[in-house]
Amino acid sequence: SILGDTSIAQWAWDFGDGNLDTLHQNPTHTYAISGVFDVTLMIEDHNGCKTSILQSNYITVRDTPEVEITNVPTSPICQQLPTSINLGTQVHAGAGALSYTWDFGNNQTGTGNTANPTYTTSGNYPVQLTVSDLYCTATIVAPHNISVSEPPIVDFEIDKPISCGKQTHTANFVDKTVGAVAWNWNLGNPN
Repeated sequence: SILGDTSIAQWAWDFGDGNLDTLHQNPTHTYAISGVFDVTLMIEDHNGCKTSILQSNYITVRDTPEVEITNVPTSPICQQLPTSINLGTQVHAGAGALSYTWDFGNNQTGTGNTANPTYTTSGNYPVQLTVSDLYCTATIVAPHNISVSEPPIVDFEIDKPISCGKQTHTANFVDKTVGAVAWNWNLGNPN
């Protein structure tokens, strides 16, 4: 506003979204909804003179892209390493073409609406996706970490691998697997 022959007594801002500010000369306003908004400033000086200015379509608020990461395993991946998984996206909102930048939590990144990260070590990996449209950017995190665990390498010994004659053979098996928590022996005996 430009000063006339007396000082300004009151400012009234209309932000175009149903909200007003009559307390501040230079207000800050947060728009809670998307849209295109007119902004009006009305002023009154100490002589009671009033004037206003309308700026049509002055503020544009756009929704950020809404995307979710899909195909995130809910249980640990238990495979020989390295192992890969297929991640996808589901788009709920966005303006125009979207660009995708992935962070797989293992010092690897990727682009595109689908991804196929490779994990070379066991661990829990947070996955983050940044999506941009023509106007806005949003960063989302997978609903849970990707848990990768290499299965134990199975190994065992037997004390007497050979038996002679038709006698009953008794053998003692010793599991040498490191990291096993459960065992299921199949001795190949149909009886």
